[in-house]
Amino acid sequence: MKFCCKKLWIVQSSHYSWHCQHYARNELVETSEPQAPVSHRKPRIVVHIGATKTGSTYIQHFLEKNRPALLRAGVWFPEIGLYWQSTRPHKQAGHSKFSWAAVNNHPGLREHIEAGLALMKGKVHTIVLSSEAFFLHEYAHRIAEYFSGYSVEMVAYLRRQDEWANAQYCEFVAGGAVGRVDIPFAEWLKLPETQRRLDYRVPLSAWVSAVGAENVNVRVFEKAQLYGNDLLTDFAEATKLPILLDLPEPVADDRNSARLSAAHVELIRIFNSRPFYDRDSYFNFIEDITRKLQAWRADHGLPMPKPWVLSEEVALEIMANAEAVNREIASTYLGRKEEILFGPASPVPESTILYSEELTLVSEAYERAKPSDVLALNSKLDARMTTSRRKLDSPRKSKSSKKGNQRQKLLIMGFWLIYWVLTPVLATVYARRAKPEKFRKFLSEPAEFARNHWAKRHPFVTGLIYPNADPMGPFRILRAWKPVMRKFAKITGRARFSKAAMENPILFARTRRNPLKRAIGRLMFPCGELR
Repeated sequence: MKFCCKKLWIVQSSHYSWHCQHYARNELVETSEPQAPVSHRKPRIVVHIGATKTGSTYIQHFLEKNRPALLRAGVWFPEIGLYWQSTRPHKQAGHSKFSWAAVNNHPGLREHIEAGLALMKGKVHTIVLSSEAFFLHEYAHRIAEYFSGYSVEMVAYLRRQDEWANAQYCEFVAGGAVGRVDIPFAEWLKLPETQRRLDYRVPLSAWVSAVGAENVNVRVFEKAQLYGNDLLTDFAEATKLPILLDLPEPVADDRNSARLSAAHVELIRIFNSRPFYDRDSYFNFIEDITRKLQAWRADHGLPMPKPWVLSEEVALEIMANAEAVNREIASTYLGRKEEILFGPASPVPESTILYSEELTLVSEAYERAKPSDVLALNSKLDARMTTSRRKLDSPRKSKSSKKGNQRQKLLIMGFWLIYWVLTPVLATVYARRAKPEKFRKFLSEPAEFARNHWAKRHPFVTGLIYPNADPMGPFRILRAWKPVMRKFAKITGRARFSKAAMENPILFARTRRNPLKRAIGRLMFPCGELR
């Protein structure tokens, strides 16, 4: 039977045609050779955990862009559970959402996979899940339990700990990571979370307990130790998927490699401690300055060396502390009697200096990304509340007028409490109990942090403080504002504003330049944030 979406729609059902397009995300395709029948046993699942800074993003772009061809060959790189930065499509973390689903035993992703397999009727023999977040997440090995009944294999790439620490720190500082870092390298290196990640035995042992040692495949991220001296060739060998060698590679821009020098990384670290309008504004700030700094250096014939933030003493200390770890891994997982895991260190990149023009570029980029004058907005809200309070105290007002003013006062104070007072108050309380690294994550993204860390134990309180419901309100009642906004735009002769407001009223309200207009928009649409 020819595997053609259009013919399958005629021969089998429109539902299967939808599946072919939905799961492959491909134009209508047809193979000339008939497919041999395949048994309906469950496919094996290959979980690629990184580690971080070992070419994982490049592999993910490769699998993403070749998904249709892979699916036709019986290899499924699922199109769900993926994390992408919406404004920077080259930045992704693969199937990171599967770790959350596994830890919380949320069935949605698993049910999607099983529904897809049922539709494909035994044509899939391998599912590939890839995310460096599986290396960072302490309990990602629960994915094996999440897919109980399947044959699960794990593939991990490891690199020298000193090189990993350098690359990971620079990524956290200047790569536009979700949890940006604003502390010096020495302080970051001492964090318990960093020290745990430097001990590669921790994730490997967890996966061994989950899938068995025979299903744990450890690779060394060094060109001389890669099969065929090439990452994709080695990945094809590790996953037993020779089909990968016949597919086109993605462009070089899809590599998540460091693009700025150590001096520039340090400059960005200083700016990371400053507030940004929202998370996307921070991501855009990083992308903006990275491209502008690279272009400025190219225009002036100046090099942009790769970053290296470790002193020779620190690098030696890191590798000395990891010596026992590496010997055990070399012996246990690679069967090396000499117990040597990594080759010699790579040459340290040259250093560079910053120029005043570069400082200006970064400062100008921050001006575009920083939040508006919150103090000015707060003072206007203060003035409004003071006016309302005076009106409430005035004996000349009627009873109905007083009630109206009381409602207005409570409304303004309610939103003031939730959006400008509540988080700082929570921060004051949480700072006494939380570890420094967790407290910094809370300050960076309070709502997301609360949902990830507090929702399981205190779902009601978390939902009350940081609601995650429909931003248009119960029964989407806030849609009632749309005709009012359309009428106002028509009266004022601003048709283009009317179109923007109708398409996305919350985005329209949050992006007004005038602080007073944004405050009014907040009152009209209290829920929904820019992310």
